[in-house]
Amino acid sequence: MRHIAFIPLLIIMLLTSGCTQNNGEIDPWFGTWRLESLTCDGEPSDDYHGQMTWSFQNNIICLVTDLGHHSYTQTWGTWAAPEGERKLLLDFDQHDDINGTNVYTPPSWLGFDGLQPTLTIVSQSSREMTLKLDNTTGSYLYCLKKIY
Repeated sequence: MRHIAFIPLLIIMLLTSGCTQNNGEIDPWFGTWRLESLTCDGEPSDDYHGQMTWSFQNNIICLVTDLGHHSYTQTWGTWAAPEGERKLLLDFDQHDDINGTNVYTPPSWLGFDGLQPTLTIVSQSSREMTLKLDNTTGSYLYCLKKIY
């Protein structure tokens, strides 16, 4: 008799379990991606040493730079990838009265031209993606690998 009472309880638990992705499905973007390599005009960037992750959730992006010794910086912005286009639109043109604009300004060594760069999606899967940015300072290639 105990086993029969357990079955409805199990069904209720399964039906009420929550989603881990707020505001719907954004795959393959959702999660945290490590910037595996950064090149400018085909040459590895002298300023990048494998210390950055990009996290996507809903329409928010957070770029985290590991500075070593348990120290890091975060850069916050918004993003969009219009359906049918091979573009990633980033927007770091945010500000507030408390923190100024530092938490919204990406590191200069990323090569973003301004606070609203548009990157071309060269390739994308659920585990890896390559993005490209052409601007006046060069042609940048960002290779990212999903870590979780």
